[in-house]
Amino acid sequence: MKNLKIPDLNKILKPIWSHKAGYGWSAELKEWKKQRIKEQATTPEDSLLLKKLGIKRNDNVLAIAGYYASWASKIKEAGTNVTYSDISKSMIDYAKKEVKTKFSNYIHSNYELIPRKINEYDWTFTFEACGGQQGLSIAAIRSLLNRKGCIFVYYMRIGKQKISTGSKSRTYPNIVKKIAQIYKAKYKIKKVNFRAHRKGYAPRFMPHMVFVLFTNQQSKKDAELDLKVLEYIKNKKEIMLEKESSKLNINKSQLKESLKRLNRLTPLMKKEFVRYIGIKQKIDK
Repeated sequence: MKNLKIPDLNKILKPIWSHKAGYGWSAELKEWKKQRIKEQATTPEDSLLLKKLGIKRNDNVLAIAGYYASWASKIKEAGTNVTYSDISKSMIDYAKKEVKTKFSNYIHSNYELIPRKINEYDWTFTFEACGGQQGLSIAAIRSLLNRKGCIFVYYMRIGKQKISTGSKSRTYPNIVKKIAQIYKAKYKIKKVNFRAHRKGYAPRFMPHMVFVLFTNQQSKKDAELDLKVLEYIKNKKEIMLEKESSKLNINKSQLKESLKRLNRLTPLMKKEFVRYIGIKQKIDK
């Protein structure tokens, strides 16, 4: 029997924290802090917002880790259809009651679990989602089910503010490049100056990093299978390839290839979010 390292979906789906509206994590103080201004790190005020992001008017966008909806609101106001989502029920309630922009839908969910259907959205979008070494790579795979793909954005802080960026400057490019490699997709990484304001200050052009992952039919097909396999085996300690492939209604070689792709994801994750599963037939690497 061979042991293969794979993402531990059960542990991945347990959030490290869940934001409460009105409070934010202080990277400097390493504690939750009451917030006077309820906004994301930047709020775009750019007439070319959609063009700079690569989104078209009337596109259907799933905003994951929506937080205070600063970016989701502006993307919606620019002429798209936006579904707001967040893992925090408190943030969902805030978005429904306090955010002036009304979204097409509100989803209370882990981002690793949405979208659920092929071609349900054009894009998955997030501004500064955490979990880069936990489940964000699974969310990126989910985005391959979309018509177009996903867009990750973070604000390029300078000086002492850099600490607030966390590990995003490392994890975001790693995720996009690795997912593109595994699923034979294309990607684009670019520095973009968005006209935006930052928590009470006047709008100005500020540097952001934009990461775009483009799906295709084969990427979509492989992602759909891998997500199905990952869910199916999440509570299994070992599997027999022939038996499980039959239950999944796929052939043995398809299951082997899926497991190999899942194994290739594990370097993106911290060791506490991966596990070993026993394979009762040899898998060629």
